[in-house]
Amino acid sequence: MLRPVKYNDFMVKGNIFAAPLAGYSNFPTRMLYQEHGADLTFTEMISARGIVHEDEKTLALLYTDKNEKNKAVQIFDDDKYILSEACEYIQTKTPYKIININAGCSVKKILRANKGGALLKDPRKLNDILHYISKNIRIHLTLKIRSGWDENDLNYRRIGKIASDNNCKMIIFHPRTVKQVFSGKANWDQVYDLKKKVPIPVIGNGDIFTVQEAYDRLKHPVDGIMVGRGAIGNPWIFENIKKFIKGERYTEPDPKEKIRGMFLHLQKMVQFFGERKGIIIFRCQMAQYIKSFKDSAGIRKKIQICDKFSEIEKILAEYK
Repeated sequence: MLRPVKYNDFMVKGNIFAAPLAGYSNFPTRMLYQEHGADLTFTEMISARGIVHEDEKTLALLYTDKNEKNKAVQIFDDDKYILSEACEYIQTKTPYKIININAGCSVKKILRANKGGALLKDPRKLNDILHYISKNIRIHLTLKIRSGWDENDLNYRRIGKIASDNNCKMIIFHPRTVKQVFSGKANWDQVYDLKKKVPIPVIGNGDIFTVQEAYDRLKHPVDGIMVGRGAIGNPWIFENIKKFIKGERYTEPDPKEKIRGMFLHLQKMVQFFGERKGIIIFRCQMAQYIKSFKDSAGIRKKIQICDKFSEIEKILAEYK
């Protein structure tokens, strides 16, 4: 179950990944996930066009350093030339060795621009994009997909073949349609089906919130799993998945440990972004750390108006 993800010259030492999540997958959070056992971390989805135009805010999302060992950058666009230029920038001006092209994002703004998951509606165009990029890329190319545009167009097998034929080293597959967004349940039978159809590694993603769910997914033919929403406010999930699979003893964090973990996470955010900005960015994650607490709504309401670390510390001290 726990093993490297390998294909030709591509290798990641483990197969429990942390998903790219917009607004969440910043550098401090990725580092925390790695400290808790994530084998590969991704930047949040970054505009290839912003990279090409060297937009300051866009390039800031690419920040990494030598301490982030196994890392990938996820980019999006629908123009093969823009995507290729962005890949060239990444491989010449950053230390990233893995690029992930997003063909699965279901955010309406992205879809209206015919990017992200909208690419699944036009497999020929996606094939053209990957073919063009693969001719010039010198680092590892990977693809993120969904099952298809909707239930009437489940074309993940065709897309998987396109990825494999164009030198992609790995597919990350969220087995919902684009139109589903996050409704219903992820159909993991599609992940196992795709794994049987393509030679490249397939990483499943979707609805992994517990160690048992991770174990159940990995019992089937799949090369690895990627945890997204299940890791928000719960960085312990990566190490606990590994302990559970190995048959080792593990414990879910109690409220005291959650508070300690949240403070550590917040400290990292403040050190990286500065106090006010770090707290503002972290607010959405704080809500997840405390969601199981008694009167969590009241605590969250108080924290949401704080912009000083000492204020948050006082509120949680009173809770304890």
